[in-house]
Amino acid sequence: MDIGTYEVEIESHTISIRGNKEAVILRCIMPDNERIQVPIWLTAKSMGIAKRSLKMCGFEWTETNPISDLTDKSTLLAGNRFTILVEEYAGKLRPQVLLDTEPTKKRLAEIQGWLRTSGDGEAGPQRQDASPREPEDDTLPF
Repeated sequence: MDIGTYEVEIESHTISIRGNKEAVILRCIMPDNERIQVPIWLTAKSMGIAKRSLKMCGFEWTETNPISDLTDKSTLLAGNRFTILVEEYAGKLRPQVLLDTEPTKKRLAEIQGWLRTSGDGEAGPQRQDASPREPEDDTLPF
């Protein structure tokens, strides 16, 4: 496994404890047939990213589709494909689900409005909820 983005196929999955945190562990097949594990951390802080990550893998939990299905039915998502990002963190290669990074239609309309109202060479208004952009990475296990 090298740094980069890859489309992988889910072989099986389970929920397990790593350290003192729970994670969905996706066992995946890389394009070169290497088997890897992709964790999706289930912490209070990372729950939004966990939901989006699981949705990218083909799972949305509901009352009739509980998260326990990922352990009870370990091949429920088998065959589903999604994209991972492999990056180096603390000297180790770390795979994670690459989330959809396209802006919403609402956000594009907001940007379009800024383009209409900004003068030459002037920056448009900043998002009210945004500070300087840093990657959102709540998938870290700490």
